[in-house]
Amino acid sequence: MSKSVPLHRSTLVRQDELSSIMQENLEGMRVIRAFDRQQLRSEKFFATNSRLTSLIERAGKLTAWLNPMTLLLLNIAILAVLGFGGWRIDNDRMSQGQLIALINYLTQILQALIVVANLVMLYARSWSAAGRVEEILAANTTGKSDLSDSASDPSYRNLDVEPAGIVFDQVDFSYPSSSGLLFQGLSFSLRPGTVNGLIGPAGSGKSTIAKILLRIYGIQQGSVSLNGFDLSSMSESQLTGLIGYVPQNPALLTGTIEENLRLGRSEYSEEQLWHALRLAQAEDFVLAKEDG
Repeated sequence: MSKSVPLHRSTLVRQDELSSIMQENLEGMRVIRAFDRQQLRSEKFFATNSRLTSLIERAGKLTAWLNPMTLLLLNIAILAVLGFGGWRIDNDRMSQGQLIALINYLTQILQALIVVANLVMLYARSWSAAGRVEEILAANTTGKSDLSDSASDPSYRNLDVEPAGIVFDQVDFSYPSSSGLLFQGLSFSLRPGTVNGLIGPAGSGKSTIAKILLRIYGIQQGSVSLNGFDLSSMSESQLTGLIGYVPQNPALLTGTIEENLRLGRSEYSEEQLWHALRLAQAEDFVLAKEDG
């Protein structure tokens, strides 16, 4: 356990790292090809994959020793019982039947212990995986407050509270893995009832601004307000109740089309769902499915 648990935990960390690299390669395929970085990305992938393979092999070898070592201990115990029992039989202190019965009991007990040992190894892997899941579930959204998760609070929906619906005031921002600032002193306001667009080259931070509004990313300096309320004072469900975010790369969750449309909310009627499908020009696609 002392050797296997850290190995399994390290394996899961390397798997996360490898998955991240694969996701970056797939999502940034055009950028990678445009800047001729295929060789560099391939080397990074193979280096990470080699480290993961090495960890898996070490964990596998350690696990493979479990049954042979347990059987070795079982046979050593039987030899010890035969030796000591034979001496007692020679001295008329034990019968042969008692010795055979003792060996049978010992074999049954130790075979059960082999099963327990295998369960221990499964537990070691499960414990490591559970720890990783707990880290994800325990991760707080940047700036999340302890306010009530009432997304229907009318004060957050009152567009007359502040002339500008969204205000960025002297915002400084940098990515967690970056030492330099992407934005410095960024200030702008978006008025309610208007349609606004941010235009710029790839990597200039257009999607990042949307993610700052959802508090997926936290800012280093400045403030961001929505309808006159600072984002840091809102709960996560209040934000998601007020902001609709459509990513440039669409993704579907496991489940039915209806569950993907609802995204965990039950208040929408079936007619509203079909209206949304018509707006998205997806009605024909869904109707072509079995049972619509």
